[in-house]
Amino acid sequence: MVGNKQKGKETPLRSFQHSLEAPIARSLLRLASRVEMKKSGLVRESKTVGDRTFHYLVWKKSEQPQRVLFLFHGLSQKVEELAGVVNKFGFTDPKQSSSSLQYDAIYCAEALGHGQDLERVAKHQAYPSQLDILDYYDDFFQHVRSTVAGAKATFDLFGFSLGGAIVYHLKVRHPDAIRKTAILAPSLVACVSDTYKEDFIKGRKNHFAFQDRSDLKEFVRDLCPDSTKKPNPIPKFFWAGILKMRHQSVRDCPDYWHKYMETLLKHESSLPAEFDLKSNVLTDEQMKDVLVLWARLDCCCDFQKGAEFFGEDAITTIEDGGHGFMSDNSPLLFHVVPHLTEFLSETE
Repeated sequence: MVGNKQKGKETPLRSFQHSLEAPIARSLLRLASRVEMKKSGLVRESKTVGDRTFHYLVWKKSEQPQRVLFLFHGLSQKVEELAGVVNKFGFTDPKQSSSSLQYDAIYCAEALGHGQDLERVAKHQAYPSQLDILDYYDDFFQHVRSTVAGAKATFDLFGFSLGGAIVYHLKVRHPDAIRKTAILAPSLVACVSDTYKEDFIKGRKNHFAFQDRSDLKEFVRDLCPDSTKKPNPIPKFFWAGILKMRHQSVRDCPDYWHKYMETLLKHESSLPAEFDLKSNVLTDEQMKDVLVLWARLDCCCDFQKGAEFFGEDAITTIEDGGHGFMSDNSPLLFHVVPHLTEFLSETE
């Protein structure tokens, strides 16, 4: 059973309407994803190294790249969504980006239990812990660093939410191997909202484990500031398509994302030392190459907790922003582009 909220029943007419909308909306969403992927130049690849199989998107203009960018997505996101990030910054388009933002290679790794790895995890009920996810990403980073990149290559990392937490921990593990580290609303254990966790554990909200339209509506609103006062940023027409795509991806395990999140939260009671941090362990010198971006009204990754962890002076604050959207319903990412562009463009 997922959650214990009371659900309102749809009328037969409304249900029929949604059944008609779902395949159309799904087709439009898939088309939009293909367009973004094609524009970005990213291609999907898989690589088995020992007992690891890495699934990722990659764009390269050199077989031995000297300047490499890693992008890390958030929990339950599709790695293909990072194509939109690449396009927004123009990383692969020399006509759009400045020379200081042109990379030789871009890697977007798919997290454990996501995308192509979802079926394996669901089949074996082998939901990963925070340490499992970090070790996986670390192995991927080390693989690219040692076997693909040029001997004098530099590496920049950017991650959001779960991806932001991973990027921070990779910087802690390899402080001298990473040139620039940018993190947006990192879901570090010490910074996730207590209310957010409690609501999920007690079944008051399904969050990323949304099952129906009311769950989805609430989930998206939780990504916005002042969520009860604003219209939902995702048009209702697309809700049925989003739900259909989600249900198809986990059709053999409908409570997949609930179990995934539950595993992450349960492991918080026995965390290894590197995750059981109460404050930032990077030195002042190392923090010169770290950009921490945080929306003040984020209800998932608590801004005040982030300020206590890093020190408020170390955070670039996005006013009027939530975990995914601004108060005007525009995507949060649009408002961090100037900060990221300036930061990643800095030379040694």
